[in-house]
Amino acid sequence: IDSIASYPDHPDTKTFADCDPCLGIMNLECKYWGFLLFLTFCLVYRQANAAVTMPKFFSDRMVLQSDAGVGKQAYINGKAAANELVTVTVNINGQAAQVVSGNADAQGNFKIALAPTIAGSAGSVTVVGTSGAAVTASNVLWGDVFICAGQSNMLMGLIKSFNYAAEIAAANYPYMRTFLAAPDNNPVSSTPKTDSNGLWITTTPNSPYVAYFSAACYYMAKQLYVQGYVSPSHPIGLIDVAYGGTAIGDWLPATSDLTSCGLAPTDTSICYNAGINPWRNINFRAMLWIQGEANAGPLQAKYACLFRNLINKYRLLWGIGDFPFVYSQIHSYISNYTLASVRVDQESLQPTAPGAVANTGMAVALDLYDPLSDSGSIHYRNKTEIGRRFALLVAKLVYGASVADYTSPRPVGASLPSSNTLSLTFDNAGGAMFRGTSNCVSCCNGPSDFRITTDASPSLGGTWYTATVSLQQNGDSATLTLSSPSITAGQTITGVAYDLSDVPQCSLFNSKYLPVPVFMRSVPFDATASGAVTSTSTSSSSSSSSSSTTSSSSSGVATTSTGTTSTGSTSTGTSSTGSTSTGTTSTGSTSTGSTSTGTSSTGSTSTGSTSTGSTSTGSTSTGSTSTGS
Repeated sequence: IDSIASYPDHPDTKTFADCDPCLGIMNLECKYWGFLLFLTFCLVYRQANAAVTMPKFFSDRMVLQSDAGVGKQAYINGKAAANELVTVTVNINGQAAQVVSGNADAQGNFKIALAPTIAGSAGSVTVVGTSGAAVTASNVLWGDVFICAGQSNMLMGLIKSFNYAAEIAAANYPYMRTFLAAPDNNPVSSTPKTDSNGLWITTTPNSPYVAYFSAACYYMAKQLYVQGYVSPSHPIGLIDVAYGGTAIGDWLPATSDLTSCGLAPTDTSICYNAGINPWRNINFRAMLWIQGEANAGPLQAKYACLFRNLINKYRLLWGIGDFPFVYSQIHSYISNYTLASVRVDQESLQPTAPGAVANTGMAVALDLYDPLSDSGSIHYRNKTEIGRRFALLVAKLVYGASVADYTSPRPVGASLPSSNTLSLTFDNAGGAMFRGTSNCVSCCNGPSDFRITTDASPSLGGTWYTATVSLQQNGDSATLTLSSPSITAGQTITGVAYDLSDVPQCSLFNSKYLPVPVFMRSVPFDATASGAVTSTSTSSSSSSSSSSTTSSSSSGVATTSTGTTSTGSTSTGTSSTGSTSTGTTSTGSTSTGSTSTGTSSTGSTSTGSTSTGSTSTGSTSTGSTSTGS
């Protein structure tokens, strides 16, 4: 109970002790705490009588990763006696679909691979050692698991978003299950943790639990259902591990991830240890990420390098390939620091940028400025819209849906018809338009925030001139011609940038109402969708690119099966805690269930009205200084 209330961004600090025992049942907050207390008691009582100890993740209503995606199978992990034989039985529709056994290691840790199970399967999972009672999780679904991480704009619950009362009352998605992680009364730790408090909850109307779950994560999943990218009966499991006010260094696995970017080693990994490491033994489909506000200002150095290290290291540690990593470029808000550096660094990882990282997608939130938010403009309430933009990226990267203009328009090429005229081309620009204040999601004043420079080495601190812009549409691409009266015929344009102010004009959108991101490039350049870039020079910002980590250790999951589709898989990466069981034997038949496929459809835009308001600043967070919590 206290572990969830301890979040600094939690919308209500009321604890169970504050609830009136007679009237509390009529109070949303008191129902919330009482509900968690009851379910936690049941879970602890059940496991106290078992010889094997299972993580909190292993509980009724959990969602396990199906055979789709890079993981292809689920794992069951826990604690038993040293070298004890552990048996896992999976029942699908009341029938034993598979029985898998494996031995714990000398420390009692076990991790057992299940046979790949198709999405839509439902049943139970029972784990038992050679002695003691069995532990059973019922009402289990196989589908797609998403981990949602980052800082406060990912943590921010439905109850803090626009139209929250109506949304909570109508939240009827029985195949959407949520897990709000709350690790050991403290969401940070100096040492790796192996478990995280929390419970799997079915998304039902007026649930006191869903009110506090990540709104951005929830709306992404809702849009997958509403827009038909997945069927209404396709299980989705959402795990929220976000924590407010945290810098990217807090989420890195090791100090070497700092030093490889040229930064001095400091206390780091506190959120990785408590928020990410407990999930190292599960498989999932994709990760969603909102973070960066805490790195604006003193902590902005080398952000691109650190962010690249984080993605590459997470993929290495899980050992399930380049799983889709979908993130948001930080939105517009009033800040004591310049936000352009972090935004440029975030964009630099995109597939068409010089520092591209494979299988990533970036949702742009520049137009979601919210000066009237009761949590300050750093915490915007229009999570419906960022959820819609996440869903478009997930539909394409995860489900392979044929979605036109699924991402914001991206700069893919620039040439110089003359030394002082720039031709700039964007992809994903179908229906490209400049939008004014009368029809913009937020405050937009036309095509006035493109900048060009003649500096020998373009940088954010250099000299930039406002460009005059004309637009030519060509199918799904758009070409802009940029010039400036400040650049004469004897000068040569060397760089281009867009929307470098904290609350920019965000004037150019595509047919899906997705705005062009903040970016900076040296010109000329020619990018491809695979990230291959040829340029006569390279742009410089506050960050440098990192070298990828390639070394890894492997721990095998040895599986022998009889009459099943179970196959042995190898996971790579350096393990922080626990170990993998060996000598796994499986018997039984292949589990069955209905297969669901996503279909493409276009989503309508959701807008929130904004107006001018007062400046709001945040607070200092544990382990890092930030402009917001």
